[in-house]
Amino acid sequence: MEIEIRFLGMEPSESLKDHALARAHAHFSRFGHDVRKLVVRINDVNGPKGGIDKRCVVTAMVLRFGAVSVTDVSSNTYAAVDAALQRCAHALGGYLERGRKVRIQVWSGKIAS
Repeated sequence: MEIEIRFLGMEPSESLKDHALARAHAHFSRFGHDVRKLVVRINDVNGPKGGIDKRCVVTAMVLRFGAVSVTDVSSNTYAAVDAALQRCAHALGGYLERGRKVRIQVWSGKIAS
């Protein structure tokens, strides 16, 4: 799985990049080769004004059905990254599980006929 971290409207931070990579591996390693690319975009919406404006958009490109994208906004950049990665992995797990159930039902339906 290729992981790309992008910083938009803010200075790149090595510690934040390392944190995002570690969390991405922790959440997405269970999917094996199903996820071919993961893009994590981190930006500060309002710049130095402050507030709840740290946004993280996680997009997982999946071989079977395209892409899953999740956005999270928080006052803390690390919290936004954690939440977006966790929610994206959860959503992706649901999509893949439903896909597996559909294939099993179709297969068992053909045997029963």
